[in-house]
Amino acid sequence: QEWRAISEISSSPEKASCFVLRLQLAASEDDLHDALSTVSMATRLQQDIASLHATVMAMQADENSASRDLQAVNAHFLNVTETWQEKLAAVTSDLSALKDESRESHAAATERVNEAERRARLLAEKLNELEDSTKRNSRALERTEEDDAKRAQAQLDWNTKQVHKLEEQISSLTKREAELSSQLEEHIPRAQECEQHLPQVEEAVRSILKLSEDLSGAEKRLEEVSLHAGGS
Repeated sequence: QEWRAISEISSSPEKASCFVLRLQLAASEDDLHDALSTVSMATRLQQDIASLHATVMAMQADENSASRDLQAVNAHFLNVTETWQEKLAAVTSDLSALKDESRESHAAATERVNEAERRARLLAEKLNELEDSTKRNSRALERTEEDDAKRAQAQLDWNTKQVHKLEEQISSLTKREAELSSQLEEHIPRAQECEQHLPQVEEAVRSILKLSEDLSGAEKRLEEVSLHAGGS
């Protein structure tokens, strides 16, 4: 068919001219379509570039905000880290002191436990000794109680005998008291009579004492006279 169309165009100049025009028109339409397509693509490309630029600006803004946030987070993290390190140092120091106190407390507790065990052993030994001593004392006490009972019975018998003797002595003394009372009643009149003569007796005693003094003075004078006589 193409060869047929070419043959027809070759045979008629007018047809050939129309054909050329058609070809040129088709080429122009294609160029126009290509140009329009290129313009449309350029417009879309500009829009895409503008959108991309806006996106880039937004990304830069987000990046700047993220950078500021990151710096704030880093500063906060550093602050938290420093605070945590300070607290960790304080906790470590407290823990070290607590360990030292724990060791000291453990040593003191161990010493107290050892001392308590030693005292417990001593108490157990003393308890055993006390039990043995109690048993010995119990046996000795039984023997002592028997001996004490015998001695107490003997003492009671002796006391009973002494009571009987005392009762006899009291009875005898009562009789003696009655006799003395009777004799006293008999001597009362004579005592009263002696009491009446008591002033005379006192006067006689004073006279005797004065006479004795006079005799003593006479004896002294006699001795003095004898001494003088012997000296001459």
